[in-house]
Amino acid sequence: MENTLRVFLENIAILLFCLVMVALMVIIIMKKQASNVKITRTRFGEGDNLVNFIHISDLHIPMHQVSFKKICGIIHDERPHFVVITGDLCLKGHLGKLETFLYMLSNSARCPIYITLGNHDNILFNDEPLAKSAYINALENISPYIRVLENDYCIYETYERKFVIAGLCDHRDDKSYEVPGEGKDKEEYIGEFLDLWNKKAKKENATLIVASHNPDVMIYINERKADLFLFGHTHGGQIWLPFRLEFKLLRGDKLPHQGYVYGRYEYNGNNMYITSGVGCTLLPLRFRSRPEICVHSI
Repeated sequence: MENTLRVFLENIAILLFCLVMVALMVIIIMKKQASNVKITRTRFGEGDNLVNFIHISDLHIPMHQVSFKKICGIIHDERPHFVVITGDLCLKGHLGKLETFLYMLSNSARCPIYITLGNHDNILFNDEPLAKSAYINALENISPYIRVLENDYCIYETYERKFVIAGLCDHRDDKSYEVPGEGKDKEEYIGEFLDLWNKKAKKENATLIVASHNPDVMIYINERKADLFLFGHTHGGQIWLPFRLEFKLLRGDKLPHQGYVYGRYEYNGNNMYITSGVGCTLLPLRFRSRPEICVHSI
């Protein structure tokens, strides 16, 4: 009886040891994947006068496993015309690290850097909505190359081509959509900006690029158009689970439930790209969803 019990306990101990070793191996693999950044190249158009630009998102500083030096080195080598960052820059208490990164990026890229904010950025202003203006000013004061586009646009011109580059506030967590007394629903509010930007693009004979954080904003855009929509937010799943359970169990976003998770898509006749982002949320781990720096040509 004692021998049987001893053998049973030894088998349990071996099984637990094996499970711990497997878990450690999985964590090591996911940690490595979280730092193994890839460069994705996508063409939105044909011809000899295409403009290349960088699209990154979801830095989640300090939950990034790709070093600032690596990110800035890749972008420097690509020599983009401009850079678009679609939100979730840093966590609370890490503005200094974000400023360091943006300073490094400005010196490396030497081109305009357009930023929209995400839900994790807007969390910083839940208790102090007026602090958002100070935050935006702080980012733009880092370098003359930096421009934060929150329901705003700017014009970029090169090679006899013009671009209207616009940024929509994060539709879910930004308080600017909640304007008392105006009686506008979200679709109407967003639509007014898109109508304005389309008129500007038509007047300037320009390409319209609209950047925002959460791709669910496409639900409210309806039949309105842009040449390209850019998003982040989904992390491409970050940690892949069968049957997309990471979205069904952990996220309430609508487009991922329809299959719009990562990459290039067409939605209601609009080209859009959802990047997997650079950083991580909750855990500094990734599985089958590597961090990404996008090089788009349009």
